[in-house]
Order: sequence, then structure tokens, then C-alpha cells
Amino acid sequence: MIRFLESKLSLAFRTRLVRHSYRLYFKNQNFYRVSNLDGRIENADHRLTEDISVFASSVAHLYSSLTKPCFDLMLIGLALMRSSRKMKANILTGPALSVGVIALTAHILRVVSPKFGQLVSEEANRYGYLRHIHSRIITNAEEIAFYGGHKVEMQQLRQAYNRLVNQMNNIFSQKLWFIMLEQFFMKQRR
Repeated sequence: MIRFLESKLSLAFRTRLVRHSYRLYFKNQNFYRVSNLDGRIENADHRLTEDISVFASSVAHLYSSLTKPCFDLMLIGLALMRSSRKMKANILTGPALSVGVIALTAHILRVVSPKFGQLVSEEANRYGYLRHIHSRIITNAEEIAFYGGHKVEMQQLRQAYNRLVNQMNNIFSQKLWFIMLEQFFMKQRR
């Protein structure tokens, strides 16, 4: 049910962002300026499709990532208070200890956590550049064939793909050790 609601929320965010972006993209002929007059924004099509979709999914996932842990903390605190009350012990000691352990764990994880936002942003840029190379080849296919530039284009395509693969492998390895550390702390807390 959480995934279903997350998907619906993501679609709602995406729809609003796409409508707003399209309005800005076509206002004052910005679509022409972006593609022909201003070289600062590459791959406008990718930014308007893939990047908005990924951003909307991330924002929707953020909601469940924040509310569920907070709800869990509240339930654990209540359970510890009930257990303490049944044992005729101090009601605040158990929940305070659990909050302290959770806060310490969260602080350690925050300190050692890689900057996943920057890593994913770089991956998206490299993926967008790869798509740009592909679209450039499609657009200039006749000229490339006529002048025999297929080797140069293939080399650039391979380099762009290899850069993307290297970034993805970097993210995978960073996630691996971070998730292992996170799971270690979760197991030790219990």
C-alpha cells in the first residue's frame, strides 16, 4: 500500500512539474533559445522527461522514508513505556535510552554517508550526455556517413558510455558499504 500511495504521489508531483516546465519552456519561445541560441542547457528533452520523473519519484519516496521511521520511533517508545510501567520501573529510562541509541546511530550514519545526491546527479548528467551523443548521431547521420566520421562518433559514444558505467559502478560500491554499515547498526540495536 505504501508503494501504491508513493506511486500516486509521484505521478501527481510529476504532472504538476511537467505542466509548469512546459509552460516555461514554450513561453517567449524559450524552446528555440535553449536549443539554438544558448548552449548552457544541454539535453533539454532529457531534463523535461527523465529528470523530472526521477525527481518526482525521489520526493514521493522521501515522504514515506521520513514518516515511517518517525512512526516506528513513536511505537517503540510507547512499547518501552508500557514495559517499564509493567515492571514498575522508571517510565522515561527505556525510551530515553532507545532515543539516545537511535540518535547516535543516525549521527554516525549521517557523518559517514556518501553524498548520494551528487553521485546520482552526476550519473544523470552522464546519461543525458550519452543520449545527446545518440541524438546528434541520428540528426547528422547523413553527414557522418558522407564524410566517413563513423569511427570518431563511435569512439565518442563509447567514451560517453564508459563514463556512465564508471559512475554507476562508483555508486554501486558506495551503496554497498553504506548499506552494510547501516544493516550492522540496525542488527546491533535490536
